[in-house]
Amino acid sequence: MGTVMDKVEHRALRDDVHELAIMLAHACDDSPVQDNIKLQNLMFMLSSTYEKEVKMGFHPGMDGPYSDIVEREVRHLGDRGILSIENNKTQLTAAGREVAKCLAEKEPDVFGRIGRYKEMFNDMDTDEILTYVWRSYPSSVPRALVDRLKPDLEKHVLSMLRKKKIGSGKAADLLGKRVKYVIDWAYKNGIYVLEY
Repeated sequence: MGTVMDKVEHRALRDDVHELAIMLAHACDDSPVQDNIKLQNLMFMLSSTYEKEVKMGFHPGMDGPYSDIVEREVRHLGDRGILSIENNKTQLTAAGREVAKCLAEKEPDVFGRIGRYKEMFNDMDTDEILTYVWRSYPSSVPRALVDRLKPDLEKHVLSMLRKKKIGSGKAADLLGKRVKYVIDWAYKNGIYVLEY
């Protein structure tokens, strides 16, 4: 049996996970989160930048960082009628929209950050997302996934540049190259980027 403090900490974690998941579903005009891989990776990115430093128990998986806590709590929100989870898409219900609006008003800075991440990931394919997460958080993915992604690293970074998901500075970080290299390399591939 857990102590009172354990229960308080569990409740706080649960509330934080719920808040992030609801605001994530609300961001970008309530557009659905397209699949569980995207959901898990977005929640991982958000948990690592959230002011409260929410520890959601992520561990490296073949689809990027994975958390049983996130999986369980998102399903719980579905059972409560806040989220709808159908055909591997997660989105708000009508009741969820009311909750989401209150949360977005309460924490506009957090909601803005969530929206930027969701917008960035929205039309990236799975391997682009996994490449972004791997290169930004190397310990978040297993060696086998690195081995699978590594041969196509430049292809995925080029695609992110083409879609304007990242700038030359982030591309340089992802590739482990200088910004000048990225600008020249992108230009040779028909993409014009600016140095920031």
